[in-house]
Amino acid sequence: SDTHGPMRLEDYPVGSLFEFNDKGTWRIARVLEHSTDGRRMSIHYEGWSSVWNEWVSILQSHRVAPLHTHITEDAYTGDPWVAFDLSEEENIVEYKKQMDALEAVKITLIKGEALDEKQHRWLCEGSFVPKMLNATINEENCYWPMNYLRGFLFCSVEAMKKGLTQVEVMNVVTAILDLTQITNNFTQRFRLRGHNSRSYKSFERTLRQGNLTMREHSGKGQWARETSSPAMKIMIDAFGVFGGFDVVRDLLLENIGGHDEGCKASMSFLKTKTLVEMLCGLRHDLQEKFVVKYFPSLNLDNDAFMNGVLSSLSRDEVHGLVYSQRNFDVLVDNISLLLRSLKNVSHVGTQRWVEMQRLNLALIFIKSETPYIEAKRRGIAVIEMHLRDLRLSEPREIRVGDEV
Repeated sequence: SDTHGPMRLEDYPVGSLFEFNDKGTWRIARVLEHSTDGRRMSIHYEGWSSVWNEWVSILQSHRVAPLHTHITEDAYTGDPWVAFDLSEEENIVEYKKQMDALEAVKITLIKGEALDEKQHRWLCEGSFVPKMLNATINEENCYWPMNYLRGFLFCSVEAMKKGLTQVEVMNVVTAILDLTQITNNFTQRFRLRGHNSRSYKSFERTLRQGNLTMREHSGKGQWARETSSPAMKIMIDAFGVFGGFDVVRDLLLENIGGHDEGCKASMSFLKTKTLVEMLCGLRHDLQEKFVVKYFPSLNLDNDAFMNGVLSSLSRDEVHGLVYSQRNFDVLVDNISLLLRSLKNVSHVGTQRWVEMQRLNLALIFIKSETPYIEAKRRGIAVIEMHLRDLRLSEPREIRVGDEV
């Protein structure tokens, strides 16, 4: 039942903005009209097509909040792939406002000072990144998206160096993935009026010039493949120049430290999964000489690494994996893909490694302190399955407490 009580429509006049919880996500909405019976109001989600308009009952007050309760003032909650025309005056104003916010965050991070709450939320939301990835540009402003995206990438890496929570790292890494894990037709996502126009050729030239600038800045452009698109090379090499790959390695190696006796892993399971997914997504656009040097340094095949990951599982995470092991399977499958990218690791070897990790998780289920009997049943079922596959013997019924 709703403990908030019904809302009053007079508090939400036509045209007013407020926050509305859309399936767990807070979005900015506008009141379009009130129903004649005074029990509903029609709302429009700002930045989204009118096909998503809906009627809201006054009994849904738990989904309504005043503007800027959960969403920061500069945040964008609209459709991320609606074209953002940088020639429109209001969009130019918003771009300059976002650049001012970015410069303020950058200066704070360079000084080694802590971000205030507003800056912190702005960075972790990264709500302006999708707009810049789908900007409509011309010859005069074709540099703007890349300037913003590179600046945001720098701030993201610097913030990760200083330490972020699990959710914050996942949000920042999502933005980094948007910037670096880019398809080869990336330049088409910066929409220009007429792909055969001078502006399109100008933008291609801009990317090439920016790419050369990045090469000079980074030394020899030692991260991205030459076959990658110009925009992708800029962003991946920028990530390397800013120290992003070193930060990712340091964070992942915390799992090994967390396995030491008496030392709890500071890395969470989901944070590890997110970072590994990022590396897996970038794998095919990284130079081979970098891959063969960098990936072994992560020690992903070290027993202590996965032991550290498993030791970081909270009781709730163990219970969640009992009912859906998908997150764990994604993690070990992605690690096996990274391991197979090394020439001295065979497919058979990585498959054996994956099966061992699934057995280790089964043991975690059986030994866990969680009060849920489902965890122990799930662990036993996994081991019984392996006994059948190995054909060691006719599997007998196994009970909690049996040695297996």
